[in-house]
Amino acid sequence: MTRAVGRRVVKTPCCGILLTTENYASINYSADEYWTDGRAVGSLAPQDGGLRRCLCGGYFLVRQTKFILTLPDRKRRAPADWETTEVPGLVPGANSRDVMMRSFDTRPAAVIDAEEALIPPAALDVEDSDLRDSIESGTLDDDTMLIARRRYWRHLNDPYRDEYREYRNTHDDGLPDHYRPSAQQRDNMQKLVKLCEARTSPDWMELAELYHELEVPATVLQCIARARNRKEEITHGEQVVAKILETLVQTNIKGPVRYRV
Repeated sequence: MTRAVGRRVVKTPCCGILLTTENYASINYSADEYWTDGRAVGSLAPQDGGLRRCLCGGYFLVRQTKFILTLPDRKRRAPADWETTEVPGLVPGANSRDVMMRSFDTRPAAVIDAEEALIPPAALDVEDSDLRDSIESGTLDDDTMLIARRRYWRHLNDPYRDEYREYRNTHDDGLPDHYRPSAQQRDNMQKLVKLCEARTSPDWMELAELYHELEVPATVLQCIARARNRKEEITHGEQVVAKILETLVQTNIKGPVRYRV
């Protein structure tokens, strides 16, 4: 399961203020749908790439921040009548007051307020609808731009996912072949390709899917070969996607595909 415990206090790379971010104790990567463009629908794992917006207006990745400390989970404030509240179902000999003190923050409200005022605000999430603004802000470095464009790529593919599901719900076999990326999609994918290829260790399977959607089949196969020939062993998920893409190249079917792992 995905479980967050407390909050991480971090220093932002843009203006150096302190903000808080999630502190994950465990992450569940299972999902209802996996797609060849990397989208995991219905996943309990974070899907935002760690992209955040600072209070100063700048954008950054959580991994670019400087870790300061971890704040533990805070207890809920005790109800006003907590000292006289009877907790139902207690074992014989248990004291309701002790249980309330363990479960709630029973300190005076003024003390809690003063403590909470010292906690830095949360870093702002960047929603899919805000990705274009972040890309056009002129403030993103290459690493942050790569994450923003990757998310934008998947976001722009989402309407096709609806068409894909509808097609598969009404056809016993086969795949839809009407994927036609817009000029906006092509521009974003071409710029994402350049960012990916500029990395020291490119994600060759991601590049394979990008070239597949850009209709450059020969380069799709080259990217798959490079993924298989790299030093790190190709993962099971990558093997599945590689076989799918090879079949799509042979059948001349475009667009991202839903698959199982």
